[in-house]
This record gives sequence, C-alpha cells and structure tokens, in this order.
Amino acid sequence: MRRWLTRLVVLLLLGAIVNVAVAWGCGIFSVRVPGGAGRFTTWTIWETVHPTRQDLQWLNRSGWQPRPEDEDFTWKAASREISGFGLTRKGFFDYQTFKPGRSGRMNCSPLFVIRDRTGWPFRCLQAEKWLVNDSSGRQYQTRYAVATVPVSYQWEAWLITDTRPLAVLPIWPGFGINTLFYATILWLLSFGPFTARRFIRNKRGHCIKCGYDLGHADHRACPECGAAA
Repeated sequence: MRRWLTRLVVLLLLGAIVNVAVAWGCGIFSVRVPGGAGRFTTWTIWETVHPTRQDLQWLNRSGWQPRPEDEDFTWKAASREISGFGLTRKGFFDYQTFKPGRSGRMNCSPLFVIRDRTGWPFRCLQAEKWLVNDSSGRQYQTRYAVATVPVSYQWEAWLITDTRPLAVLPIWPGFGINTLFYATILWLLSFGPFTARRFIRNKRGHCIKCGYDLGHADHRACPECGAAA
C-alpha cells in the first residue's frame, strides 16, 4: 500500500510539473497575431468582445479604478480577445465617450490590462500585465508571473515584438483536471505496459512474473521463479 501511495504522489507531482510546462509553452508559442484584412494597429488585431459581468467584477477586485466623469465626457470599459491553442489573451482598456453636444480632444492614454490564461486541455494558469499612463509616464506591472519572455515575429510587413508572462496563478478546477490528465498519461507510459502484460499472462494461466505456463498442473508457486501462482 505504501508503495502505491508513493507512486501516486510522485505521479501527481510529475503531472503538475508537465501541466505547468505545457501551459508555459502555450503562453509563449501560441497565437502570434491573428490573420485578417485591414491596416495593423494596436487595436485592430483584436476581436471586439464586450466585458462580461465576471470581467468587470474581476477588474474591480484587481484594483481597476473607473475614472471620474468630466463635464464633456464619460469613461467606459471595453475589451479585446484573441484565442488559440492553449491560450486566451484578453485585453481591457478604458476610453472616452463625449456627452451629447460636447466635443474636444480625446484622451489617448488609457488604462490597459492584458489577462493571459494558458493551459491545455483546460486553462489552468493566469497572469496579468497592467499598463497605467499617468503623470509619471507609462508604468508597466506584471502580476502572477515568475518571469516574462520576449517574443519577436514577422506579421505581413511588420516586425511584432511582445512579451509573454510565465504565469503562476492557478485556475481551478482546470489546474487539478489537467494535473490528473497528465499524471494518467505518465502512468500509462510508465506502468501501463507492465500492467497489461501481467493481465494477459494471468488470463492465459501463466506466471505473471516470468511467464511460465502454469496451466498443465495445479501449482501454488511457479516452479520456474518461485512466485506465488
């Protein structure tokens, strides 16, 4: 029993390690820039997705402070999302809408957040990148990541540079499900062939340890290797 418990713990730990490695790989290599016609800008490469109630609740919990109204305009929240194999990147930013009859210069320094959720088959790790434009300049802050990895690639006529975080914030139940998934694969690769061989030998009436044919007589122990029959 102790041996099986030890194997189970080791397999779960290895499954968690593989799970994190796969999530980091998806975060770095998946979804470069989506295809599509039109000129390249910071915003047009993203598909428009309205913030959900859960998104707004998450933003409020994370420290998103809505900007106060002005006599000419109000601030609203918008979002963009791109998805690919093992990665969902969702960006949130605030923008101005002028009140009826008002006009003026738009503020082009929004509060911007990118939330990366990575993992396969389920999203299991999350990281965030906050960009705040204020009087002190552009301030970047990466949350829930051990490091960021620079990524450069060509898209049409542009050289795109980006940074991808190595996320560490677990997303439940996805992290647990993925860990069990990879632990099962590791068990099948490590012990599956031996379990299948013992099962086949037992069905054929052979010694499960050495394969000696025990069907021609009643044996309490294998005469070849001494294992219990």
